[in-house]
Amino acid sequence: QTSCCTDEINTLENMWGGCLNTIRMSHNRITSAMLKNLIQYCTKTRHLNISNNRLSCLPSNLGIMSNLETLLCCSSRITHIHSSIGRLGLLRQVDLRDNLLVSLPLSMGKLTNISSLSLAGNPLVLPPLSVIMSGAEQVISYLAEHAAQRGFSGALLPEESVRFGIFSSRGDEVKSRMIHCSNDNSGTLNLSGMALVEVPGEAMKASGVHGLQSLILSRNCISNIDGFLDIQDTLTQLLDLDLSENALESLDVNKEVIYYPHEEEEDMHKKQGRGVFPLSSICMRSMEGANFRMNQLQQVPIWLLEQCANLDRLDLSYNRISLLPNLFSLLANLKTLDISFNAIAALPQNLPKSLQHLFV
Repeated sequence: QTSCCTDEINTLENMWGGCLNTIRMSHNRITSAMLKNLIQYCTKTRHLNISNNRLSCLPSNLGIMSNLETLLCCSSRITHIHSSIGRLGLLRQVDLRDNLLVSLPLSMGKLTNISSLSLAGNPLVLPPLSVIMSGAEQVISYLAEHAAQRGFSGALLPEESVRFGIFSSRGDEVKSRMIHCSNDNSGTLNLSGMALVEVPGEAMKASGVHGLQSLILSRNCISNIDGFLDIQDTLTQLLDLDLSENALESLDVNKEVIYYPHEEEEDMHKKQGRGVFPLSSICMRSMEGANFRMNQLQQVPIWLLEQCANLDRLDLSYNRISLLPNLFSLLANLKTLDISFNAIAALPQNLPKSLQHLFV
């Protein structure tokens, strides 16, 4: 048994789970990539507490923890769970409270030993609230029934569509909006409030979306913007980007973190390239308006200030930013800047002379 609670762990390079029966690592800074690395050494662990961390997903190798009985991961910013969780047949207690889950994987329908399942504080669409309120047994039965019906419905099911950031309850509507945007050449795609967990770049590309000037992705559960890698050519004319009210911690694209809903897909699709890339190296240099209000950003990306010289509106309010770089003067056309409701102690020097409205 090991306990590393509230130890501010941000690396697991020197840790080895071995034959540990219980691991408690709550209230740290553990990411999904770090957890995935740890899991390979914890195949005999029975109790795992990773609550209050910086996870974005429960990774693809979770299923090898075949002895796991207790899984506690509340308040960890989780947006999706890999279908391999369905292999954890001994699970009895699962705590997923206060995350960003929109859907549970259908494979959880196999987990008939679960007697305690905590889901409060998630924007869940599947299963619906009425089922969740009925208790763990009803939730598992609901997922099992839907899994049995796979192949008999034309609607996108969660495990099949999460790779595109589209869920069954809104899948048809998202697809319809993309096709409409592609056909009418309006240059505007509005996907606000569509229960997206990532930028649906692959789906946009498949739908023929092109020449976008305005992209609205507000009021979703987007935790990364890696999907922009799939639509670089589509965004070269982008003027307005709205990513407000999501779960973004960074505005960089991380090619190393690629999620696959099925293990066979992970084997087939090899990662091409690694590292973190600034969003501007992909697109966005023509932007005039950017809205990142109500996310979890901790810093202003340098690329936004150095390479988006056309910006005249920038909203960074309601984030976790504590320090502003002294590069805002590079935004020579900036007229409106909102940095209110952050943890900023001092304003940057040399604000642009063009600035007309400043909210702090």
